Amino acid sequence: MLVSRIAPTPSGFLHVGNAFNFLLTSALVRRDGGRLRLRIDDLDTTRTRPEYLEDLFETLAWLNLSWDAGPQNVQDLLARDSQTLRRPRYLEVLRDFMLHGSAYVCECSRKKLEAHNCSCQEKQFPFHAESSRVKIDLELPNRSRMSVTLWRHEGIPAYQLVSLVDDLDHGVNLIVRGEDLLESTEIQKALARLLGPRHGAERFESIRFLHHPLIRGPDGNKLSKSRGADALKVLFPRSGSNEALFRLLEPEIKGFLDSPR
Repeated sequence: MLVSRIAPTPSGFLHVGNAFNFLLTSALVRRDGGRLRLRIDDLDTTRTRPEYLEDLFETLAWLNLSWDAGPQNVQDLLARDSQTLRRPRYLEVLRDFMLHGSAYVCECSRKKLEAHNCSCQEKQFPFHAESSRVKIDLELPNRSRMSVTLWRHEGIPAYQLVSLVDDLDHGVNLIVRGEDLLESTEIQKALARLLGPRHGAERFESIRFLHHPLIRGPDGNKLSKSRGADALKVLFPRSGSNEALFRLLEPEIKGFLDSPR
């Protein structure tokens, strides 16, 4: 059975690009009789705000989106589905990467990292879950080796590790992403290859990835919370119908569904 997910990050109010991804993913899943999971990427507690979480669930309800697994409201999320509750699992996989010698503690300053002058892998610094940065060097297609962070020095698992582990544990076999995440896809595939059969990571090779075009603003730049894109709640007040948004996005969604992939 097809299993996919939508994975919003509560670090700002949702925008039109988020809605496009959610509606497209839902349309693909429902067309093929699959299951949809809501996964909220809330590990970065320094950026998560209660108002963003509330906006997230209000927006999903306004979009008339339904899902088959995952939290139904903020209280449900905090009680049983928050990624913060899965930290021991992420730590388990991180230690696996370190045990097999490919991941290492990095104590470089930002300036040294920007100069690409890190030699920490040779020094074998001890790992402290609350304060160590852990990195791994990967070979990606069509480029030289790159260094990827798996664990942040704030004691937070990094996105690339978390996304890989969650998709494996939740049995996801279709991932719908914006084309700006092409590199993230290659990074996670490389990480899965390093794990091999451990943690069922060989299943990652069979996941189908679809990368859709980005919804861009009038200036041609992609919409994102970090760029201050107008929130959905401002552009389309919740007191009104969602029809105007659907008219805006329907041609994009239909074009993607009808094109061979």
